Amino acid sequence: MGKAYYDQESDTLYVANGDGSGWFGFFVVLSTPFFVVASLLGEYAQIVYRHPVVSTGVYFLLAWTASWWFHRKKRITNRKTGILAGVLTLLPIWLAQLMYAIPYIVAHDNMLTVTIEWVLVTGISFGISFLLLHIGLLFRNGKKHLLLASTYLAIALGVLAAV
Repeated sequence: MGKAYYDQESDTLYVANGDGSGWFGFFVVLSTPFFVVASLLGEYAQIVYRHPVVSTGVYFLLAWTASWWFHRKKRITNRKTGILAGVLTLLPIWLAQLMYAIPYIVAHDNMLTVTIEWVLVTGISFGISFLLLHIGLLFRNGKKHLLLASTYLAIALGVLAAV
């Protein structure tokens, strides 16, 4: 028999046994979001795989909106060029998805490794893109930001071509 604990508020005696079922429940609760993400990732990959042109259009709309949002301040010179630079800075995220992650997800059935791989690829491309977007915004000049974005896009295309 396990150790007994007395709760004075409810006047109840609790007995904790050591069968380990609490750890199993903890694992189930902890892993549920991961499995939900894995199943949603499979659906996302199928939609992008079947409709790449529509998905690319949606992505460019989202990238343009985000870039416009970041370049809405009056102090930025060459704002339209800066918006284009923002879209080019965010483009490697989509290229990594379209050229690497989506075909990898569709080709493999093991959702555990696929989800981990997708999180790593997306996280790295997202982090680098938004870091360079922020650096480009610090220039407050769309032409300098466009030069930075073009260089980053060329490097990202080289990396994706090597993969």
